[in-house]
Amino acid sequence: MVELRTKGLVSIVTPCLNGSAFLRATIASILNQSYPSIEYIFVDGGSTDASVKIALESGERIRILRLEGSSQARAINAGFEQASGEFVAFVNADDALEPSMVAEAIEALAAEPGAPYAYGRARFIDAAGEALGTYPVKPFSRDALMHECIVCQPATLIRADALERVGGLEEAYAYALDYDLWIRFAESQPPPAYRERIWASARMHANAKTFRDRELVYREVVSMVRRHYGYVPFSWIHAYAGYLVDGRDQFFEPPKGSLRRSLLTLAMGVRENGVQAPRFVAEFGRESLRLRHNARVHTA
Repeated sequence: MVELRTKGLVSIVTPCLNGSAFLRATIASILNQSYPSIEYIFVDGGSTDASVKIALESGERIRILRLEGSSQARAINAGFEQASGEFVAFVNADDALEPSMVAEAIEALAAEPGAPYAYGRARFIDAAGEALGTYPVKPFSRDALMHECIVCQPATLIRADALERVGGLEEAYAYALDYDLWIRFAESQPPPAYRERIWASARMHANAKTFRDRELVYREVVSMVRRHYGYVPFSWIHAYAGYLVDGRDQFFEPPKGSLRRSLLTLAMGVRENGVQAPRFVAEFGRESLRLRHNARVHTA
């Protein structure tokens, strides 16, 4: 990253590879922020569609970097390396910010000067921009973060110096790059600032890679969580087993409980956790009882 930073400036990076379908909405949501001091960096990984042309439509309001063949994480880090803002964020080419997101995040960080980043709530939207539901954002807890990604990436604003302290994004990850970042912040930095306000929309559509490549997502998350914690909790193993049993996308078609899913969860959890297998077996027993209780309550 650059050595001299402009106080109060917010640098937002959008990585893109053939993202023209929703890019205009993403760009508009960033350039129309109520906060006046924004530097916008668009990093193209070699698009063959109209993505670069769309970015060029905004003229000097967007700085365009071309990094053909780069991964998403490499593209974002390259954008951060060029950023001169005191604060940074990354917003994918299919997501969108609420108009007051940046201003409210700046206020949150000013109120909590020790926080490395601020995050808010978010909604899921479909290809047409219609609301599908709420992202599972929660007030910050290191324990909760192990069990679920409780921070929504487009609904965050990060202090640039805090990002430098943790080394930016881990470029080995293709899917869990943001989740890994929040865990690394939690390992070495104070808790973030959290606000109960909708700050962003995450778009769910057929070509989104985390939606399209569900099994690869789970493989990467399980490996990443085990690396950080030395243990993969029931929540991730059970979700992965549900996908393997039902073959459902787990968003539009949530998997159903079954004996097969339970047995696969137990077998996978024991295998993935090695010497921590007894811990998993105990958690499996507790969570299975909880799920059965919840099922009885819902059907009563």
